[in-house]
Amino acid sequence: MSYNPKYGRGRSGRVGKDDFSIDGRSWNYRDPKNQQAIDSQQEGRRHTVTINQNSYKIANPLYDYDFGTVRDAAKALGIGNVDEKKEVRKILKYIQGGGKQEKEDKKPEVKPPPKVETRPNTERPEPVQEAQQEFEETRLDRPENLMPRLEDAYTTDEGEPEPDANMGAIRGGDDLNEWYATKFVPHLEADANATFHEIGDDSRYFIDKFVFEPPKLGSVKDIFDRYKDEIEELD
Repeated sequence: MSYNPKYGRGRSGRVGKDDFSIDGRSWNYRDPKNQQAIDSQQEGRRHTVTINQNSYKIANPLYDYDFGTVRDAAKALGIGNVDEKKEVRKILKYIQGGGKQEKEDKKPEVKPPPKVETRPNTERPEPVQEAQQEFEETRLDRPENLMPRLEDAYTTDEGEPEPDANMGAIRGGDDLNEWYATKFVPHLEADANATFHEIGDDSRYFIDKFVFEPPKLGSVKDIFDRYKDEIEELD
């Protein structure tokens, strides 16, 4: 009898090294519905044999398809011997269409919104520019707004060390309180005021440049008439 890779050699079902196999044996040898094998296994047994005991359980789903289909799918996937679940899944997916080159879903073309040029700061309304200028003038990194140094409080107006340490401490505390009230708090207020003006001005500017349109609604009368008729039909 001539060799057929579907059936393999003899009763052992062995196949050539380059032929498709299921766990090292032929397609027919592992076929769970191989009636010849089932009948042979039934001999001398009391219980009924309903499935080929040489079948390879994880590969049984492949037998929903014919030998040629499975063999060709495996070949396309580079699988010569099926002995893993993932190989079975790959072959089934390929047969069921997953192996075909899928066309990428066409995504709807989304046009970027028109670019809105940022307005130069010089075009700000006068109240906004005044708030910005106040913020700049109260910045705490300006030399005239720096927090007083404690060591300066221990020096007299003539630049000599303060002989009375208690007076130096008192002077230092007074200087810090004055700076807090006249520099730090005004800076916070100027910062908040400038931010408030800028946000309000930016909002008005970009609303004027708004490039989108609100969704168009259908006729209110048509909608009313439609649902009015449907409600009346329910009565």
